[in-house]
Amino acid sequence: MVINRQGTKLEVLRTDNELEFVLEEFNDSCKARGIKRHKMVASTPQQNGLAKRMNKIILERVTCMLLGAGLPKSFWGKAAKTAIYLIRKSPSSTLNNKTPMEVLSRRPTNYENLRVFGTLAFEHIKKAKLEACHGLRDVSSLTLNHV
Repeated sequence: MVINRQGTKLEVLRTDNELEFVLEEFNDSCKARGIKRHKMVASTPQQNGLAKRMNKIILERVTCMLLGAGLPKSFWGKAAKTAIYLIRKSPSSTLNNKTPMEVLSRRPTNYENLRVFGTLAFEHIKKAKLEACHGLRDVSSLTLNHV
């Protein structure tokens, strides 16, 4: 996927030594693609500090987004996806104040599509398409969606 989407090659894959990553098939697949494996000791949070901190940051942002929008916990998945999207679109001092997406795509980040999480939105579906797909005769049955 990295090669297809970004036109770059994955060089190093860092994983813990848990069972899902020690299968010989997985190792052979990485070797065949020229991917170096860095294995960490399983169940050692000291070696996984950055990932743990990022998970905490995401969880904190999700909580704030849900509370700020007044949405129930059932929107947790959408909030998590949005939080991660925003992190990828945020400048990082590690990347010389560029965004991760900017570094990967080699294009400036576009912020035009950003909206406040939980904003009421309407889904526009052509009336003819509704009638064909759902046998609907009026648009009063459309539902409101939160973004």
